[in-house]
Amino acid sequence: MWEETRIPAFESAVNLPGPRGVDGRQASRVTFGERYLKSSLMELFIENLDTYLPFLPMVSDSEREELVHLKLQNGTIWRWNRPIIHAGAGQTPHLRIENRVMAAGPTVIDVIANTAFAIGLTLHLAKQDGLEERLPFELARRNFYACAKRGLGASIVWMDGDVRDAQELIRNQLAEAAELALIEAGVSALDASHYIGIVRARARNGQTGAAWQRAHANCHGNDHQTLVQAYLDRQDEGQPVHRWTH
Repeated sequence: MWEETRIPAFESAVNLPGPRGVDGRQASRVTFGERYLKSSLMELFIENLDTYLPFLPMVSDSEREELVHLKLQNGTIWRWNRPIIHAGAGQTPHLRIENRVMAAGPTVIDVIANTAFAIGLTLHLAKQDGLEERLPFELARRNFYACAKRGLGASIVWMDGDVRDAQELIRNQLAEAAELALIEAGVSALDASHYIGIVRARARNGQTGAAWQRAHANCHGNDHQTLVQAYLDRQDEGQPVHRWTH
């Protein structure tokens, strides 16, 4: 089992490969992506049209402005970060990015901490010059799967080819960068410190939801009913996962 098993599980469940690209890679319906965008999210919708045959060949008689066919095609291609266009009848269309890789928790406070970390780190990285050259797309892809497989124990290639341990990188660099970016964006220093502190503490002792489940099984055997009950009990207590006991 991977640390984030839903990644390979979903890729296997919807394993409907498309044609091969110029690099020989098969264009899967579930994908990390093929490259960084150059100028616009429109590039992904063009890729949808050029690369993937219609999975649901349905024809709608709705108004063109509702973009029903575009949304239908896009809904059958599951990028881990996916652009979404919403245009309902009589509504102004809007574009958003569906961040499908966020960890599930396991508690509400962990979800908030994960979200704060992701937003803060995004704000931080958005200000970096030459990001595409400093971290080529293929290395970003490898890092994604390394972290899905190994979690905090993953070894990743960071900026400028710097090989780092994910747990150490979060603890000693990324947590602080995310916290400062949140404060600069207007989040109170108290809130930023509190929620990023949860991520920092998790990176300090290495206990994620997946790590806790493995430790519980090591202590109590493969009694999954007992594991799920213990998991629910600790969720109800509301303590972040790095404080859970086995």
